[in-house]
Parts: sequence; structure tokens; C-alpha cells
Amino acid sequence: MFMPEIAVPAIEWGTGRPWPGRSRPHGAPATVVLADAACLPRLLASALTAAGTTVLVPHTEPGLTTDHDGVTVLTYEGDLTGDGTGEAGLHPDFYLHTLRYERPGLHPPLAPTLLRADGDAGLDAYLADADRARTEGDFAPLPTHPAVRLADHRALGAAPDGDGPLLRLHVTPDGTVSTTPGGTPLGDLGSTPGELDRAWRAAPGPHPEVVRRPWLGRYLAAVDAVRAARTRGLDRIRVSGFGPRPGPATDPDAAADATDPALPLLLRDGDRALVHDPRSGRTVSLSADAAHAAEALLTTGDAERASRHADPAAVAAVDTWFGATGIPLTHGPATGPADRTPPHRHEELAR
Repeated sequence: MFMPEIAVPAIEWGTGRPWPGRSRPHGAPATVVLADAACLPRLLASALTAAGTTVLVPHTEPGLTTDHDGVTVLTYEGDLTGDGTGEAGLHPDFYLHTLRYERPGLHPPLAPTLLRADGDAGLDAYLADADRARTEGDFAPLPTHPAVRLADHRALGAAPDGDGPLLRLHVTPDGTVSTTPGGTPLGDLGSTPGELDRAWRAAPGPHPEVVRRPWLGRYLAAVDAVRAARTRGLDRIRVSGFGPRPGPATDPDAAADATDPALPLLLRDGDRALVHDPRSGRTVSLSADAAHAAEALLTTGDAERASRHADPAAVAAVDTWFGATGIPLTHGPATGPADRTPPHRHEELAR
């Protein structure tokens, strides 16, 4: 298998976020991780695999792949399902490390890493970093490191869209099935995908302290945006809506983009301004005037109101340009597909 075909299922399984463009099996989980290889025959005989499913199974040698009627079985060596302090080899050249959020270590990671906010200490550390970003605009360096991904986004405040038993499963040595290590038991290897999905939807939601912060989905989108910017060498990123904010709304809860994780984010690094689209991962560079107009649109949520706080012509041009590219800056529908080429004059404004 090529490296992306090995890395993507593991990262998708760890984060609970579908990877854009990855094909899905019909009516069965995309990725299943076994804690014990002895469960493999029962799993393959169950309704929990289909053509297109990837199964990660422990073995003494990583990266061995076999095909079982379209089900890809991939071996891993080490700890993929433990307490958040291990590493798992999925290939001789690819190891996925796991860290507990409250034990980040002193040095930045040198390999792909899942950061788990498990338990009270981990959740407290995660929420403290999120609160600091919200009020002061300072994003912690570890979760925004290019090699790091936060595990189990739904438990951290993300919308459940795309997550669930059809995306990922974890099977304990006794055959108990959940979506995550230590997660709520949903059934066993005799369950159907539909039964697991119904149990998952009926299971308790995130911790009350997470629910109390409806902006955490937006924060997770901002973490992704800062990480993407750091990948391109930008290190002094400020995200509009996090920390003191110039413009029409100084109260972060009053802004139109306060909680929506799908709305684009405006990033600044010194004199540079960028708009990052959480849905597609696209980033657009802006001139100073265009950035001011984009700030007004994101904050007010409406071109008419935004025109009271920025040049009306710039607001109209920026609003039209981003709508035409399929990245609307307000809650209104996009005016064109994401791959549509915008008019040249708008492209110049936003360049």
C-alpha cells in the first residue's frame, strides 16, 4: 500500500473526522481497529465489514496487508488503542504516536501524533487552552503543530457530522464494540451497523463543560487553520474572533461567526491576511482593504450591515468574489461552485 493509504485510515479513525475524498464502503464502517488479532475471524464474518473497509490488526510486523473480498487488513505493531502514551507502527516508515493532552512533553513531536484529551486532567488542559485562545487570541503550540491532530473531535465540541460507527470502530479483546478506545459500548461483533449507529446516537453526549462552550467547534476549525498556516511557515498567526477583535462587534458572543465551525476564518500574520475555508481547506490571500471588508462580513453576517463598517464597494466585491468561489463569508448560500473561476476584478481585490 502507498503511505497515504496507510496513514489516512489511522488518522481518520483517531480524529473522528472524515478525510476528504476517501472512498467509503456501502453500509459498513470505513475503519475498524482491533485490540486483539484473535477477533479478526469473527469480524470478517460479521456485518461490520464490506468491500472498502480497512481493518487495523495488531501484529509483530507492521504494514502487512491482505485482501479479504475487498476488505483490506493492515497490521500494526505497538499501541494504537491504549492510554494515550504509546506509538503504533503501521509501516516501517510510518509510526503514529499518541500523547495525553496533560502530558505534552517538552519538545515538539517529530512524527505524526494524536493528542488525546481523555479523563478529567486531559479535558481540563484542553479547555484551558481553548479558553485562552478565545479570550486572548493565543493558540497553544502543541495542538497547532503541523504533525499533531486532536483525537475524538466530537468529544471536544465538534459537530457529530460524519462521525459514528460507519466511520470508525474499536473492538476490545472480548469483542465489545465502540467508536473509540474506552468509549461507550455500543454492541458486539454480532451487532449490525444500524444497531451500532442507533446506540451511538442514543449515547451520552460530550462533557457538560464542553456543551457549555458552544464555540468549541469554531475553535477546532481555528486550530486547523492555524496548523495549516504554520505548515506554510507562518508563526505569528492571529485569528479573527479569538482575542480582542476590531470592528463592529467587540463581544465575541455577539459576532455572526461566533459558533459556526463551517464559516471561513480570517487569519493575520503581521501585514498578511488570509481567509481559510474549513470545509475545503482552501486559503486565499487578501489585500488590506479586502481583509477589512471580510472582517466586517464575518462579524455582522450580512453585506448590508457590513457596509456600515467598511467601504461598501469593497464589501460588495469581497462578498461576491467569495460567494462565486463557493466560500461564502456569511450564512447565505454560495452563488457558485467551489471550483468556479471568479471574475478577474474580484480576484485582484482578494489577491
